[in-house]
Amino acid sequence: MIGISLNLPKLLLDAATVSAGLESAHYALPGNTTTITWQTFFGTPPASCTFKLWGSLDNSHYSVIDTGTVVGGEIRTINTNVSSVYVELDAISGGALVSVSLVPKDI
Repeated sequence: MIGISLNLPKLLLDAATVSAGLESAHYALPGNTTTITWQTFFGTPPASCTFKLWGSLDNSHYSVIDTGTVVGGEIRTINTNVSSVYVELDAISGGALVSVSLVPKDI
């Protein structure tokens, strides 16, 4: 699992070819993470999309902790206590070039 540094942005997903089911690698968060800010953006916006941010306390059992659906891209901030995350492009119609970044924070 890849570690992410506190307060530094990490590009979780960066793909030229977009399709439903596209997933990032799993990332370990710093132990004192209490807030996550994540951002989705596109080179060409799709007609519709659904991103799911998955989180785990034990690095093996994951649950959806947030969902994004804005086709123009968005920035979302959530409070959480998970120790690892990954992002999934659950559904998409059209569009090209997709990226997702994440910043773990201690606030």
